[in-house]
Amino acid sequence: MLVKSASAIKSARVFWGRYCHRTSFLRITPAAGSSHRWKGILAGRDLLLTNLGSVIGNGEETRVWRDAWISTTSPITPYGPVNECAHNLMVADLLCRESKEWNIWKIESVLPHLLPDILLLKPSITGGRDSYAWLASKSVDYSTKSGYFVATSLLNSPVGIDS
Repeated sequence: MLVKSASAIKSARVFWGRYCHRTSFLRITPAAGSSHRWKGILAGRDLLLTNLGSVIGNGEETRVWRDAWISTTSPITPYGPVNECAHNLMVADLLCRESKEWNIWKIESVLPHLLPDILLLKPSITGGRDSYAWLASKSVDYSTKSGYFVATSLLNSPVGIDS
């Protein structure tokens, strides 16, 4: 069980009510005047985002140009010049509505260089929702051990080139 006390549940409800009522926890930015505890929670969330990838179900919750969804082994977000009409494209827009298979023509028109990678992904044929996977472990489930490994590797990695 993740939460063992009623006071922890109450605190979580207060945080969600105060800070996450308009947007998703994964996309929220810290507000001015946020509590120290909330800033700590967001620091942990930011660590989580370094290796979090979207698992495509029906594609309706995953944004093509902003979410990491291209790979099941590393968090890759598409890049490149974005047409005005494709700016708010969702992954569902790259699927055929009837068969729920990839619309190759649409992918070739928007992301031709990523077509082979996208075809390796298998969307839900039953219309299941998109979900998330922790890409830093083989089980795709987050663990304290894998989170600690990622945090220490980020601390030990060089940020820039010393001159």
